Amino acid sequence: PINVQRDYPLIWKHLLKWERELTMRRDKGDHWSNLRNCAYLPEFSKPKIIYQDIAQNLPFYLDQNDHFFFNNTLWMMVGSTSLLCYLTAFFNSPLFRFCFRDNFPEYSGNAYRLFSIFMLKIPVLRPTAEQAAVFEKLVPQVQSEARASSLCPSPDSASRMRALLSEIDQHIYALYGLTPEEIATVEGTAN
Repeated sequence: PINVQRDYPLIWKHLLKWERELTMRRDKGDHWSNLRNCAYLPEFSKPKIIYQDIAQNLPFYLDQNDHFFFNNTLWMMVGSTSLLCYLTAFFNSPLFRFCFRDNFPEYSGNAYRLFSIFMLKIPVLRPTAEQAAVFEKLVPQVQSEARASSLCPSPDSASRMRALLSEIDQHIYALYGLTPEEIATVEGTAN
């Protein structure tokens, strides 16, 4: 925390006029003259999954090195890179949309509220290190291909994207032990 009295005497003198009101604030730091504790700021520089709080198609993005900063319309999850890759794959999968779309309140007729209170209730299998390694390889490839195809769309790029996404989905289905019939149901209704 900043020591306003010692380091910023003119600001301290100004703030003293409102000491009583500032003391009653709930969002203060260690001292009434400090803003809220921002100890969470380093989390933004870590690998994270970023997702919108209101979305139509439930998009989740793995940020490993771009360090996006955002306002209150986005959420993020931090953790180990291998688990974040797996979670990104799972949250973008037809299985997740099929099983959990209805867990999120509908908003304006065709969008969903993805608040953390609802995300925390989603049961997610924890992959083995070997299973997580597969997603750690594939998810960055998909995101790289998506960036490349947005800059220069081509049929080849679209084909590569479909193949990568299909491979990821097959690994998700295998992890959850889905039968061919269950996969057909998920893929037929999840989109």
